[in-house]
Amino acid sequence: MDIVTDNEYAAFIGREQHKYLPRFRMFDDLAGNFKATWNWSAFFFTFWWLLYRKLYAYAALAFVLSFVPYLNFAIMVASGAAGYFVYYRKARTDIGRLKQAFPGMDVTMRCAELGGVHRFVIWVGVLVTAFFLLAALSLGVIGTMIGE
Repeated sequence: MDIVTDNEYAAFIGREQHKYLPRFRMFDDLAGNFKATWNWSAFFFTFWWLLYRKLYAYAALAFVLSFVPYLNFAIMVASGAAGYFVYYRKARTDIGRLKQAFPGMDVTMRCAELGGVHRFVIWVGVLVTAFFLLAALSLGVIGTMIGE
């Protein structure tokens, strides 16, 4: 297993590195093996958290599977329990690719460019949620008016 430094991880993670670095170190100590941890953001906001952290394939899978009855909660629990690990695997893979592409070079700046988050996802998530809440409320009010 290639060595990834805390600086490389920190650059890849971005602002929330204080939450992620201890878990990443733990996974490194386990030779990259899974150990359940808990990520409340990944649990409550599964799809949006995955997009925010640039985990596109997982986000697409979570979105599609969330429409299967009774599966949505299981996906939320799995994301909460494995969120840190999934992001760790992405960080290790992406940083490893950078090190292969630029052997012997400091890839910390490139880690920041490749990793990080999509801050706009927060606002899109808030707007989409607000839209659906307003639509549901409007339909509820209209349904009540029609039923009278």
